[in-house]
Amino acid sequence: MSPDAVKNEDGKERNPFPNSFTDEFRYTIDHRGRVNFPAPFRRALSDESKDRVIVARGMDGCLLVFPKDVWEQRRRDFNKTPYSPQQQRRLQRLLSFGAKESAFDGQGRITLTPRLIELAKLKKEVLIVGMGDRVELWNPDIYEQYISESDQTVESILEEYLTRPGTDMGESADKAV
Repeated sequence: MSPDAVKNEDGKERNPFPNSFTDEFRYTIDHRGRVNFPAPFRRALSDESKDRVIVARGMDGCLLVFPKDVWEQRRRDFNKTPYSPQQQRRLQRLLSFGAKESAFDGQGRITLTPRLIELAKLKKEVLIVGMGDRVELWNPDIYEQYISESDQTVESILEEYLTRPGTDMGESADKAV
């Protein structure tokens, strides 16, 4: 049993923090569109998503990889948004354009469609970044460019977040004054 695992009522090992992804990895994509999905990320998948993920178009030039149960919850939540029905349909179509369910092969790889590879401008190398409950796949050059062109520094973004009323840190800061 892994050090982070706990046992279910039926005695089976389970991850106490399912679908929690942090870290980044670089892998190559083969000529069939297969790319390794990092072992720590596979271990972090919930029981409902152990063998399947959904790969979809992301923002800012990346692809998004969702555990299947997270994807389904996001779809349900999305239908409750305040957008007009026309905006909902348009956004659903754009996000679902090319989305693909992918099962892990025997080597822990997922398969990307040519359309997804083209959307993210993936070449030989793929940067895989954990983003909490999802994973992003990037062309490393585009990711580096995105980071370097950011008009706000990490410090200014964190400063704004940490001092915002309604956040735990913002309320703590207000009480300290």
